[in-house]
Amino acid sequence: NNVYGPRQAYSKLIPKFTRLALEGKPYPLMGDGRHKRSWIYVDDCAEAIRLVTENGQNAQIYNIGTDFEKCNINLTEMIHNKVQKLMNREATKIQFAPIADRPYHDRRYLINFNKIREELGWKCLVPFEQGLTKTLAYYLKVCSYLSY
Repeated sequence: NNVYGPRQAYSKLIPKFTRLALEGKPYPLMGDGRHKRSWIYVDDCAEAIRLVTENGQNAQIYNIGTDFEKCNINLTEMIHNKVQKLMNREATKIQFAPIADRPYHDRRYLINFNKIREELGWKCLVPFEQGLTKTLAYYLKVCSYLSY
């Protein structure tokens, strides 16, 4: 899973692409952009870790994950469109800067997180769209104060 949310490193996809959307620059797109990743909002991840540390069995592994699976090209389009909307800008055509795919790069990451759900009753509470909107709003608010 990819954890996302406010205060994430600016080299990561969501903060990096938010900045590119603000600046109207092309988005780097690896391969065909159809690589799928699942995403978890930072608050949900923190709560899962808290549950495991307080209630989990010793020496056990608990995968923390969600079913919010997005391919990179669709996530980029979501970021682009949401930033334009949050900035009250007219919709613009999205532009990509192709990058060669890494050899042996996994096309899909999706983990089985049934154990944490079944044993500890954990579930993701922040829907992906809501978490993404909160995250983008955070970066748009602080962007003018930061130099990347």
